[in-house]
Amino acid sequence: MKNLKGCRIFYRYLQQLWDAGENDWGIDHILGGMQLLSDGSTADPAYEEDWDKAVEMCADPEDAYQVGMYFLRIWQEIGYAEDIARILSDMESEKRLDLWAKAVQDVEQECDDPYLRFADGKIPDGMLRPELPHIVLIGDETFSLERFSEMHLPESIKMIRHENQLEIRYPDLDYILLEEIPAAGIRGEYEPEELAALPFDAPRWISVKCSNPEHVKRLISAPAFPADVIIDCCRKDLGLENFLERNRIIGLPAPDRCG
Repeated sequence: MKNLKGCRIFYRYLQQLWDAGENDWGIDHILGGMQLLSDGSTADPAYEEDWDKAVEMCADPEDAYQVGMYFLRIWQEIGYAEDIARILSDMESEKRLDLWAKAVQDVEQECDDPYLRFADGKIPDGMLRPELPHIVLIGDETFSLERFSEMHLPESIKMIRHENQLEIRYPDLDYILLEEIPAAGIRGEYEPEELAALPFDAPRWISVKCSNPEHVKRLISAPAFPADVIIDCCRKDLGLENFLERNRIIGLPAPDRCG
């Protein structure tokens, strides 16, 4: 991608518009497609192509602000006028330069958050994050991310859906990342007797990673959390026994017998 830093600044600017309450402008659509993968490309390749085109159109390819406006004009021409017209109008009138300055500062200090986080935990160099605690949710053949995208979570600020992932975002850049895992990719992690003990004929798995385990506890204890789901703690003690019946939890760490 050309001018990757500028793309991160523009993305951070859009995030701040969203956080400021401008969530009726179609910003969620742009944020979803512009999220960066571990190789620096965008989640939706069309966004990278049009960003590179905007860089080439700009007299100063390093001027992220001007590139951002060219990028929005490209999308306006292909039919997303209602989604981006107000964002472009604000940028053309330099109405929110304070948010832009904050976006520049965040990127320069590596405080921005433009990357999708996958189940393998890989993140690009320079994007330092603590190790992500995770668990696995197991349900029947109807179990999917739709069960969560329809939930009302008062503490969250937005949900972003992309293919087999759902990201729930919270203030202070906290998040939960749920990802559907194909059965073929996870069955080998379980012993035959463990699979036989599951109360599902055709189980489906969803991996859960988070920046703050407290948000996972709130998710699991929410009234709308599926009551038939089994939680595999993956040998981590997150204190979930305080929120769920013990028979719905597997994979707890072995008790310490040395004390």
